[in-house]
Amino acid sequence: MEICRVNLKKSLPHGVTMVELAIALGILTLLLFLAVPSFTILRRNVALSNSSRELQSALRLVQTRALAAQGGVAAYHGIQLQTDRYVILNNGLQQEIFLPKGITISGAAVGQTIIFTRLSGLPSSPQEIVLSAGGSQLIVQVEAGGLINLP
Repeated sequence: MEICRVNLKKSLPHGVTMVELAIALGILTLLLFLAVPSFTILRRNVALSNSSRELQSALRLVQTRALAAQGGVAAYHGIQLQTDRYVILNNGLQQEIFLPKGITISGAAVGQTIIFTRLSGLPSSPQEIVLSAGGSQLIVQVEAGGLINLP
């Protein structure tokens, strides 16, 4: 009995053809064009969120200094809001904090100064501070009762 051997070595192509390479590059390019805008929006939203939390922390710091009556009777503690920055006011000393590129303070809060009352920590007036980046907005609220939050 003779054993039939089948030639298992069929001629299979070795390597990648130009058509396969072009298709793979086309798919990768399409995925890249879909992912880049999403990544940019994500970066902008993260920067906006970080900026709103930093502003909230700065407001709480100023409020705490007013509660502790740092600087004596004539001391004042507040934050002045401008379009591209906010200025921490502390007994005549000023510290400017610039917002990241593309993020602005908008609305009625621009140009306003929030002064916190010594020993009570209550703001001079309630404010809604709107931070904007592109089409996204976040609001930092300073309530009349002294509560500072991100709704």
